[in-house]
Amino acid sequence: MATRLKFEKFPGYTNVQVESFVKMKIGTDLNWAKHAAVKIFSLQTKNERCIHASVTKDNYGFSKYDAPYYSVLACKLRKKSKLTPGQERKLFKLDRYARQLISVCDRTKMQKALDKYYGEYL
Repeated sequence: MATRLKFEKFPGYTNVQVESFVKMKIGTDLNWAKHAAVKIFSLQTKNERCIHASVTKDNYGFSKYDAPYYSVLACKLRKKSKLTPGQERKLFKLDRYARQLISVCDRTKMQKALDKYYGEYL
């Protein structure tokens, strides 16, 4: 059974609110989805990045099923290459990596994004 990643609490927000926010942003905002792909790719080991596969069970990087496809897309994004509309749509499915991204995010930027979003809707 996979270990569920934990992340430190953000003041004023429950973990459910934070995770829901990040999933929503990755699932609807192309810039967030692109940044997510590149960040997740950067969490792969050096070997995994080279072979476009996931071989280490460390709870970071793409799953073994996603690695071949999303590693290629992340490489394209790092090189500033254009993705097809179909590839861009696939990036929205990276919302399932929300917990992983939260655990390694810039906490100050995330706190500001949460404050802005929830300030508008609460």
